[in-house]
Amino acid sequence: MFSLLLAAASLTPAFNDAAYTDLAYAKPAAADGCTARFDGGTIEITQAFNPAARTMINVAVVTGKPTGTLRAGSQLWVKSSFGPAWHALVTESTPDRLRFVAHHRFVGDLFSEDTPTIMLHERIDAGGAKDAVFVDLGSNSGGFREKLAKALDCADSLGI
Repeated sequence: MFSLLLAAASLTPAFNDAAYTDLAYAKPAAADGCTARFDGGTIEITQAFNPAARTMINVAVVTGKPTGTLRAGSQLWVKSSFGPAWHALVTESTPDRLRFVAHHRFVGDLFSEDTPTIMLHERIDAGGAKDAVFVDLGSNSGGFREKLAKALDCADSLGI
């Protein structure tokens, strides 16, 4: 019974998620890349290659304005309003700009949204939105599904 209560009060981790170690190897593209651009942020689909483990994973590099302060290097959980929580690694953080990396399948969870809701949690047992740092991609998120679909199509065409 206790485990049932704990499960109801915490985030559900994603299946086959990427390790924080692998996420650390993500590098945003030097050129435009496969990027969905919004008036306050971006979501880029790219790859992270870990030469030590010889693994390569597809990742999303998300940049936006945070509602709270997080430090670069923080190992967090990212989630949309729907779907599971994914590992997220903060790679850049200022009061006005935050960049983090997560498994690219997190982007698929955003398609269930009316507007892109991105929440970062410090713990898997977080209690929901009240414990989250939100990442804002901007006020004009019209057509965000189309922009995300184009970025994913771009990545598919490149074999990402």
